[in-house]
Amino acid sequence: MAKRFKLPKKVRISGHVVNIKTVDVVDEKNLGIVGRSYLAQNKIVLGKLWRGNPLAEDHLRETFLHELIHHVSDKHRCNLSEKQVDSVSRGLYAAIKDNNLEF
Repeated sequence: MAKRFKLPKKVRISGHVVNIKTVDVVDEKNLGIVGRSYLAQNKIVLGKLWRGNPLAEDHLRETFLHELIHHVSDKHRCNLSEKQVDSVSRGLYAAIKDNNLEF
């Protein structure tokens, strides 16, 4: 049986401590948004709900990776588009899951 994902309270990215915060809803005006990366505040916010429904654990894990990639891209001025970040996070998450890597 796979271990339950434990979301860290903070991570280090490029020498900076980035706080990870969970909320029910990330954006009241757009209930489809489940994560945001705030470079200037060294913060990533993840939602527990998607359009009013509980977010599946797999979706939370992939969203966490997605926002980490945004943070790295912004920090290092990679200028990755939303589509690129989405593709990389989905591909990376699939590789982690398909190979039973701990995450």
